[in-house]
Amino acid sequence: MSYYFFFSYSRNDHGNRLSQFYHDLVREISVQSGISKEMTGFRDRENIHLATVWPKEIEKNLKTARCFIYLHSPSYYKSTWCAKEWQAFKMRRHDKRDDSTNLFMFPIVWIPCHNVPDCVKLIQLDENFDHMYLQEGLREIIRQKKKQIYDGVLKKIAVRIVRSVEQQNLPEINNLPLLKDIYNPFLHSKSIDQECEAKGPSYASFIYIAANKSEIQKVKTNSEAYGNEGGWDWKPYFPKVDKEIAFIAQSVSSDVKIRCEHVSSDVNPLSFVENACKYGKIVILIIDPWSLKLQDYANKAGDYDAHEYLNCAVMVSFNSNDLEALRSKESLKNLIQCVFIHKSAIMNPETFKPNISTYDEMRIVLSETLQKIQSKLIHASKIKKHISGSGFKMKPLL
Repeated sequence: MSYYFFFSYSRNDHGNRLSQFYHDLVREISVQSGISKEMTGFRDRENIHLATVWPKEIEKNLKTARCFIYLHSPSYYKSTWCAKEWQAFKMRRHDKRDDSTNLFMFPIVWIPCHNVPDCVKLIQLDENFDHMYLQEGLREIIRQKKKQIYDGVLKKIAVRIVRSVEQQNLPEINNLPLLKDIYNPFLHSKSIDQECEAKGPSYASFIYIAANKSEIQKVKTNSEAYGNEGGWDWKPYFPKVDKEIAFIAQSVSSDVKIRCEHVSSDVNPLSFVENACKYGKIVILIIDPWSLKLQDYANKAGDYDAHEYLNCAVMVSFNSNDLEALRSKESLKNLIQCVFIHKSAIMNPETFKPNISTYDEMRIVLSETLQKIQSKLIHASKIKKHISGSGFKMKPLL
């Protein structure tokens, strides 16, 4: 049986007041929902035994909890771990036809803050709460012992959560990237340098240029292979292989002992590759040819066309089991050549793979590509160290 809610919070906010609120919330939601207290809330300090490997327990409950409650505070949005928990739960949304992002994710105003990530702004705070709660936060209400206000806010939060959760059911998900491999969605407003980080060739970042379901319906009749998020939840070899591209990439990376990171589809590929190259980090662009029929995606992919970096390869999936794709094979091939004019002319087989037609071929090609790029980056790093140690310096061109 799954927990009713997953409770996500920053370690910096932990204390007696937070524990009081958590237990009061468990009690109130238990009363409102009829669920036993033991199965109402999951919080890492409460529900993980000493003998348990805690990341696995957290990942398991992110896959199954019926809703996600998180503490709105400055510390929360600065925490990488909180960001990954938030994104992991949000990734479960792709199976729902309803795109409303606030249906199962509930922010609690613990400490008010206005500088929040763009992705969080999409989840609106309910304005029908006490003014003190919205302006000063629940932590301050507890500190000042405003019991009447606290009880009112607590009950309203519990009623709202139970009402939303009971109206629709969020399916559990079997496949979810490991938390360590999930990108930090709170970094979007920060520099690409911060996203790349100096991790070297033992890490690979994947950028998926693929539209979401509503977008692809403008250019493709059958949209079953596309999720509501776009990018990571696209299934390139559906229906024969019912796996999202992110899980394929993660599985192959794991096989060759390279850490896999999924980059937001909002990122500019060229800028990201340029910055990742400074740190000797692998980047793989995986392209859905149908999405190139949409101008925004064609522009994003085309920006990288005239550039060639040691750390990057472009792979285009063509689904040989998709009858619609087979009927449009020539037009899709021409589209790929138009978007990648330079790469199609040069045809470097190590950095441009324009026609990967099956799941098995994708696994083989991706595995080989990752290992080749990694080897080149390691070799380049040794050359740099040798040159640096020799004291040799390039003279400026006059």
